[in-house]
Amino acid sequence: MYKLTPDLKTRYQGYVNAAKGARDDLAFLLDNLGVSVDLDGSERCFVDLEELYWRIESGEIEFSEVLMSLDDFIALTCRYLGQCVIDQTGARWMQSREKNRRFAQPCIDGFGNKEWDRFYPIELAKNFHDLPISADVGHYLYVLTSLDTG
Repeated sequence: MYKLTPDLKTRYQGYVNAAKGARDDLAFLLDNLGVSVDLDGSERCFVDLEELYWRIESGEIEFSEVLMSLDDFIALTCRYLGQCVIDQTGARWMQSREKNRRFAQPCIDGFGNKEWDRFYPIELAKNFHDLPISADVGHYLYVLTSLDTG
């Protein structure tokens, strides 16, 4: 069941390649929505993106499924978050080989060479408001690597 097939490897590489262009893709989407968010990788940027998500989800901002689905917006934002972490810290993308529900998924590694130092951008995005963060993405890593993962 836990085998890295050529298809899984190709999907991972596609994700990583897409993450490298996530900022430009997000800027294009925001421009088409007529929304301004400073895509600088700061805490404010991610708070604004989350607020945008809730405005779209509530119907306050009209969001055309022709342009992108709401799930695609979430995935794009997660790719952007992951790439910001990499750009600001020197970490790297890797394909998970851990035999659990995240097997073969893209994760970020390079914060201390311990398995628990790896994280998945989707998990960070889901728990954004639970993290005691400061003004930059680099601090997220300090928080993440300081957590007792027991």
